[in-house]
Amino acid sequence: MSTGFVADEHAARLAIRRAELVKTKDTGEFQEALADGYADEQFKDAHRVQPFGFSSHAPKGSHGLAIVANGRTDQSVILGMEHPEYRPREQPEGSSRQYDKDGSYCDMDGDGNLATKCRKESKHEGDTIVLKSETMVYINC
Repeated sequence: MSTGFVADEHAARLAIRRAELVKTKDTGEFQEALADGYADEQFKDAHRVQPFGFSSHAPKGSHGLAIVANGRTDQSVILGMEHPEYRPREQPEGSSRQYDKDGSYCDMDGDGNLATKCRKESKHEGDTIVLKSETMVYINC
């Protein structure tokens, strides 16, 4: 049974490229990224895809993947985006860290513990929690 798909005819319709973030527009329904690919290739107004419940604004110079749909860079989407200078290293297996470029973070260590470190003063309204600079908070769940 033929599917009608001939690999050689459709090979260029979808491509994955490495990309470096130049700038991000974060004002609309989704983030739009300008990123550089290989040689003079640029991805303009590419949709930067993020998972539900989490949003970030990666700094210029972050690296990720551009998926080029239909062989057209104007239909690209950007995935990932991590910056080699700010990425945490030597995380234990099973752990995760949400971090920013200034060194603040929230760790889940894989054993049910949560740790937060603030590099600058942080205030939260309502039931007030104030974390001073360099404060470390541990929550044992």
